[in-house]
Amino acid sequence: MIEKELLTNPAVELNDEYCFWDEIEYVCPKIEHDIRPKGNQWNNKETESACTIVWAVNQLIRLFWIDLTPEQTDKLYIEVVKYCTKHWYVIGAGWYIPTACNIVVKWWNEIWCRTFGKEKVFWTRVDWDSPKVNEALKNGHIVWFGKDISWRSDAIRGIIDKDSYPKGTGHRLNYKCAALTKATSWIDGSKCEIWVYDNYYGSSAQEFFILSRKKYIFKGIYGYCYIIMPESCMQTNVEAEKERIALLKAVNAVIAVLTSTWWDLPEAYQELSASYASALREQYPEARKLEKDQNKKIYQSLVDFLSYSWKYLDNQDQVKIADLAKHLRDKHNLK
Repeated sequence: MIEKELLTNPAVELNDEYCFWDEIEYVCPKIEHDIRPKGNQWNNKETESACTIVWAVNQLIRLFWIDLTPEQTDKLYIEVVKYCTKHWYVIGAGWYIPTACNIVVKWWNEIWCRTFGKEKVFWTRVDWDSPKVNEALKNGHIVWFGKDISWRSDAIRGIIDKDSYPKGTGHRLNYKCAALTKATSWIDGSKCEIWVYDNYYGSSAQEFFILSRKKYIFKGIYGYCYIIMPESCMQTNVEAEKERIALLKAVNAVIAVLTSTWWDLPEAYQELSASYASALREQYPEARKLEKDQNKKIYQSLVDFLSYSWKYLDNQDQVKIADLAKHLRDKHNLK
């Protein structure tokens, strides 16, 4: 269910090398140009199923005024996908969204920012109705979102406005501000809340309006949005934030071991273990709260330790650990 996506605690997420979630402060730059991504992910087998990769590239194209032809854009998509396969993406398969965000940003920061002469970036995940999303849209950015609802016929018509739509396949695409969009002549978008920019340039269903997003949130539209910003816009101390996240993960990992093994310790050490966990929680209020259900406690403890240990593993094991942690979070309603 889509609601489960909102249960993840950003502070203990697995993939946070370039992401600081909604806690980070930054200034959102205004985009003055109207350069749009011109690629079509369906043009090549390497990119057919890579929407989690392509949308991120599209945000970078829009963000940095990279004016490419459709052919150049498609080649760029392929290059990024091939880079992602070095980090265990499998062509033709879907990919966990934060992992895709992290690797595309890694590709940009390590390689292509120098190619285009642009600066490095970070990404952030926020709720769909966050002021940060609204600010980015008003300033001309395109902002990622996901859906598992079928809009096909009405997307071709140009406007999504029915109360409900049938279930569809999962897909990642972008919001764009409706007020800043010059639409086709047969659509009156003046009363629509949002414009959608898809990954299929030249397709009749590439761009369309949504009258109101709210009625589809948790009913076909995922609750998170993802935004890419230049590092110069960041007002939070990056290294300090990384240290804070690493510390919290370590604290949760220690609490995980203490709390999950308590029942099987000798009585004399149960008191010592509980005292240590209690002291950590008091010192670090953001740390994992006490879970009384022993089965859920074990699963939560396992996820917390996986989250802590992830950065010390090789790329192949990182993917397996991330998949396991996501599976456990979804199945057992964990944070």
